[in-house]
Amino acid sequence: MATCIVRGACPHDCPDTCAMHTTVEDGRATRVAGDPDHPITVGFLCGKVPNYLDLFLNSTFANQRRQRSAQPRPELVIHPDDAAPRGIEDGARVRVLNDRGEFRCIARVSDDARAGVAVAPMGWWNHDYEGGRSSQATTSQELTVAGNAPIFNDNRVEVEPVRG
Repeated sequence: MATCIVRGACPHDCPDTCAMHTTVEDGRATRVAGDPDHPITVGFLCGKVPNYLDLFLNSTFANQRRQRSAQPRPELVIHPDDAAPRGIEDGARVRVLNDRGEFRCIARVSDDARAGVAVAPMGWWNHDYEGGRSSQATTSQELTVAGNAPIFNDNRVEVEPVRG
């Protein structure tokens, strides 16, 4: 198996211009990580970037057989350090909640998410989730002060296992 690291930059329009290392195995990207030598971000990637390898860009792709076969269900990526004290195992059903709402899905315990950050990859329809509510049930409907943009990418949540 031929493996190499490809250096690049995040294409998001952010002022940091995060540098990335993409691991490529046999011609296929298998992991994205921050570049520890970047002078500003020092290896940090925002919550949007680690999911670049997901096959869904938006909900249109959730209707495509190829993507569905590779990613058959929505998942929440949670770091092992966060999953263990909550009693969450890989593949377990979880409830993700805050004061605005909740949704349920399957946990993927992985260091693909930073400790302290749970990642719910986008691109799924509400009906794809148990109970018919996606991660948008936990987000604010308000707009940002700077730029008057939607506040729907980041918010605080708690994650707990679904019992029973």
